[in-house]
Amino acid sequence: MPDGSAETFEGVVDLIDETYLAFDEGTLGRDVSAGPIPERLAADAATRRAAMIERLAEHHEPLADLFLAEKPIGPDDLRAAVRAVTVSGSAVPVLCGASLRNIGVQPLLDAVCWYLPSPIDVGAAIGTNPKDGSEVTRAPEDKAPFSALVFKIQASPAADLFYMRVYSGRLESGDRAWNPRSQERERLRRVLRMYADRGEAVEALEAGDIVAVAGLHRSVSGDTLCDEAKPVLLEPIRFPSTVVSIAIEPKTSADRDKLAELIPRLQREDPTLRSSVDAETGQSLLSGMGELHLDVTLKRIEREFGIKLGFGKPRVSYRETVRGSGEGSATYQRQVGGDPLFARVRLSISPLADQGARAEVVDAMAPGTIPVAYQPALKDSIANAADGGGIYGYPVTGIRVGIEDASFSESGQPEIAINSAASHAFRDALRAAGPVVLEPYGKLEIRIPEDHVGAVMKTLQQRRAVVMDTGFSRESAIIRGVAPIGEMFGFLTALRSQTQGRGSFMLEPLDYRPLPDNLTALHHDKLIG
Repeated sequence: MPDGSAETFEGVVDLIDETYLAFDEGTLGRDVSAGPIPERLAADAATRRAAMIERLAEHHEPLADLFLAEKPIGPDDLRAAVRAVTVSGSAVPVLCGASLRNIGVQPLLDAVCWYLPSPIDVGAAIGTNPKDGSEVTRAPEDKAPFSALVFKIQASPAADLFYMRVYSGRLESGDRAWNPRSQERERLRRVLRMYADRGEAVEALEAGDIVAVAGLHRSVSGDTLCDEAKPVLLEPIRFPSTVVSIAIEPKTSADRDKLAELIPRLQREDPTLRSSVDAETGQSLLSGMGELHLDVTLKRIEREFGIKLGFGKPRVSYRETVRGSGEGSATYQRQVGGDPLFARVRLSISPLADQGARAEVVDAMAPGTIPVAYQPALKDSIANAADGGGIYGYPVTGIRVGIEDASFSESGQPEIAINSAASHAFRDALRAAGPVVLEPYGKLEIRIPEDHVGAVMKTLQQRRAVVMDTGFSRESAIIRGVAPIGEMFGFLTALRSQTQGRGSFMLEPLDYRPLPDNLTALHHDKLIG
């Protein structure tokens, strides 16, 4: 239970041990003292502890027996109950703290050890055999074949650290492990057990370990490292598409060279980070999951790596799809270097259920229409046309493209003719199907004092947010809904201004939805201009 909130947050009441935890500001919260609960908090703490016991008794039979028999319930009984309901997934323990002021760190770490499941509680890891796709399991035992998942990469000026979770087996430091994705061996030269920013060398990796390895060359986040003789692919981490981009410009030529080397390292560390070059302006673009994500990345580039950057305003990543179905065709006929180039392509386009999925290209031609050797080139041309931009200039997603018919002359360079005819036929079919601009939406949660709900609701309406639910808890309002990510730029500043600094919000990328027709018209006018 917190003692105060925001600026008045001073300490934490431990409801299980019935103690008051004070964190010494002089040691930045490192020294913690436990004492009796202050009288001003005693009544509230007793009420909350009783409510906690009642709630736990609903999910944990041994505790329910003690509760119904009105027998004493001690800290060990409560910890056993909290661990049981946490491991079963029937309840979630809640702690409180303030990371900026280092309040509540130690109780949180203790709770990780007390309540979260160990590898034995979770059971065997399930993966696939990279050779035939069959399901395989890896028991959390040292005698099982080695398997580990690289879940995080930390870039630093000295050397990158690859954090991995060992699911099974045992491997000596300095041994090699197999990466099924890259089909290469990686030597684990230096293995560290991390304590904050300090690493301690270990001689071996064992099932259940979480360690950092320095100096891997071919692995990225989500890769599996395993025994080459008994390979396995563990379930990879799924990374959503980026939704916000910003133009960046190094301030000196030396910084430009340093940034070119740094960006690939940052992308290995954070796969949700993307970089590209705007074909029209020549600007370098950095794309991420949101305004805050990019802000943190830019500040880190300057602070940790000493690269000075100039940057523009963030912008969202739009997409295109279609309203319905349509067909299009195009013919390419030119004389190049004395050779006649000819190709004709007819395509159909229809929408997919998943509007964010990459364009799906299928062969709907009669067998033998064109030689098999040219079919991949035709499919690649259509896929590249979709990725390169549709009627409004944005990548086209959520469509199924059928190749209905094609013909070409094999004289000269037929790939050029096929590529050009396919691109023009794609745009023709796209117009017939009715292009729609999609904008990224995020799942929104806002916490504000109750007396500011009206003003915040008005601001959300102006930003085209859709409020799904509003709840109230201890003089605070919780607003949940969805909102266009592009409309939420600068929202935190407005929210703090409206709530006197007491409001906070979270925005998590959700999906893509059609842009209103009046705003689509603005995009069209901008492109025409």
